[in-house]
Amino acid sequence: MLTSLATPGKSMTTFFELMDVSVAVNAMCSAEQRLFVTLWGHGYSTNDLADTFGIAENAVRQKKKRITSKIARYLNGELSKLSD
Repeated sequence: MLTSLATPGKSMTTFFELMDVSVAVNAMCSAEQRLFVTLWGHGYSTNDLADTFGIAENAVRQKKKRITSKIARYLNGELSKLSD
């Protein structure tokens, strides 16, 4: 694993890890893609997402947990697709 020069002791994401995540995100349904990009890509808070999507904060947290779990399982080879 590469180590970040800017922050000693912290791991640095490699280009290939980012590409794997990109492939996983592209395999998600469009609603999950929007949530993922808005949350992690743009840095919106759970509260901001709840307001934006018109759903409860608990629902956003649950969706975030499901998406994270799906991506992890996909990257570990446990799922062949994420759109289910």
